[in-house]
Amino acid sequence: MVSDKDIKNMADILYEAEKDMRQVPMLTEKYPELTVQDAYKVQFYNVRRRMERGETISGIKIGLTNDKIQAFLGAKEPMFGILTDAMRIEDDSVCDADGMLQPKVEGEMAFVMKKAVTGTLVTEEEILDAVDYVVPALEIIDSRVKDWKVMLPDMIADNGSAAHYAAGRQKLDIHDVDLHHAEMNYVKNGQVIASGTLANVLGSPLNALIWLVRALAQHDLTLSEGSIVLSGAITGSVPVKKGDTIAADFPGLGYVTAHF
Repeated sequence: MVSDKDIKNMADILYEAEKDMRQVPMLTEKYPELTVQDAYKVQFYNVRRRMERGETISGIKIGLTNDKIQAFLGAKEPMFGILTDAMRIEDDSVCDADGMLQPKVEGEMAFVMKKAVTGTLVTEEEILDAVDYVVPALEIIDSRVKDWKVMLPDMIADNGSAAHYAAGRQKLDIHDVDLHHAEMNYVKNGQVIASGTLANVLGSPLNALIWLVRALAQHDLTLSEGSIVLSGAITGSVPVKKGDTIAADFPGLGYVTAHF
């Protein structure tokens, strides 16, 4: 079993790794008994530390919304991590590449909530009613685990590899977006390097949002009013370095850009 002392020790390892800008071995090497439930305890421990130093929770990121990635990591469902105000960067602004260990970027569609929603039995209608608008987004992920060699519990404990995010300026009514067929072009340094549709995210990002609300409820958590939800990568993540410019372009819907 993983003890409370083990939870703190694992949280300390990841916290110090981020603070000292160094990579660490997988937690599951030292703690092979680490479960998904325990990994979320590690994640929440370090989220509390962020709040104690003055950050506020701004939203949630959903990860592993692709069946192939789930299978690779031995996951049966997605996972989530917590976003804070300190992680947000503005559209078309600079993200400090030197402040991360091994950054990658994902293009996503994000939801912004106009009211709180919770419950393990939440319906699609309740979710739709709670969404204020949708917006193009970029998620910048980073892993404190060496060379991205992670198992599912490692990723969850490391707050879903969350680092930064940027939201586009185009606020879209959810009913005006085809959540199955809308396209995204992933542009790196002016060249389209990948494309995909929203169906790549659990068939629809709305399915990811429904999963999230139900998953949060299992932890006695509520998706709060004003929260932003990054619904999951539409294409694979792409490594970035200083000098790169990345954009997620949704034809007819808008785009979002980050410079490194």
